[in-house]
Amino acid sequence: MAVGGGIAAGNGKQYEGRVTPFVVVACLVAATGGLIFGYDIGISGGVTSMDEFLEKFFPAVYAKQKNATGHESQYCKFENHMLTLFTSSLYLAALVASFFASATTRKFGRKISMTIGGVVFLIGAILNGAAVNVAMLIIGRILLGVGIGYANQSVPVYLSEMAPPKLRGALNIGFQMATTIGIFAANLVNYGTAQMKENGWRVSLALAAAPALIMTAFVNVFATVVSILVVDRFGRRVLFLEGGIQMIACQIGVGVLIGSVFGVSGNGTFSKGLGNLALALICIYVAAFAWSWGPLGWLVPSEIHPMEIRSAGQSINVSVNMFFTFVIGQLFLSMLCHMKFGLFFFFGGWVILMTLFVYFFVPETRNVPIEEMNRVWKAHWFWGKYIPDDAVGLSHNKSSDHDA
Repeated sequence: MAVGGGIAAGNGKQYEGRVTPFVVVACLVAATGGLIFGYDIGISGGVTSMDEFLEKFFPAVYAKQKNATGHESQYCKFENHMLTLFTSSLYLAALVASFFASATTRKFGRKISMTIGGVVFLIGAILNGAAVNVAMLIIGRILLGVGIGYANQSVPVYLSEMAPPKLRGALNIGFQMATTIGIFAANLVNYGTAQMKENGWRVSLALAAAPALIMTAFVNVFATVVSILVVDRFGRRVLFLEGGIQMIACQIGVGVLIGSVFGVSGNGTFSKGLGNLALALICIYVAAFAWSWGPLGWLVPSEIHPMEIRSAGQSINVSVNMFFTFVIGQLFLSMLCHMKFGLFFFFGGWVILMTLFVYFFVPETRNVPIEEMNRVWKAHWFWGKYIPDDAVGLSHNKSSDHDA
């Protein structure tokens, strides 16, 4: 298996740039783009379970909850395609926006794209907070998606280009750190607004303006000490594999627990002990994702492409990510209703395939300068067959010119 570290070390060159305060601060500030993505991920699930929100915008779902006799399947209680469209429309918009972001990033630069993303997300947050009908909600979600499409396309590219090779993973993972902070903050907000007698959902949705303002104003409000210690010490491939194994175990565990309690009928109630165990497994799953597949899915694509196609390559990465997130967001509740606890085994199977793919097909890119990435892929047992020799030579010459 080809390992990237040997490529960088073998040519005897030192590509390490100086780690100046400006570089570190610029990367940390840019990484706050993950706040808007994380906040939206965390806020939508809580809002769609608030009675006042459901009664105003999705009365059919609200009526189903209120008229429940206690014998209905727990798997199907929230199944409603318009409700899922409220969530998933964002990801479809982000998919489309990522392609426009590619052109913007290439022509006007990374910072312009990040600023556009923050401003459009801010407008969407205001529209959602002031919504009086489903149409306003959906339009607001679409604008949020446009903002996320721009941010997710430009931020990882900017971080990979700004960071020295030795700290590229550490500084790039700040994006995922900010995403996780956004999710955590959104859940705290939802917990508080759920206690409000009225308009709690408006507060939750409108507060999405806060991370948008932070990103747009480039205000640094977090640190990435943990990520600096982890990613550049152990490497991308190791984290992919270990995180995948933990995710598989947790998926299977949650599926077994839910199946044993609710069965096929969907009738049942968690005991306090089993409920706490399920919660613990979900937390471990989220933690495993947050330090492996979560950040590396943005980092690795942003560092492996040549400069000429880097923006386009990252756009493809974002669009594919958003497409499948849209599909899953739109179909998840229906899949849960029909597949029941088997849904967790279904997703666990995909994690197995993902982990096997990394083991056989993804080389290590830790400490490898961006200019030398073609040499890593050329040395790989499979991808090397598709990398022409002149592409490696061209990459080498560009890096030599850069050194000179």
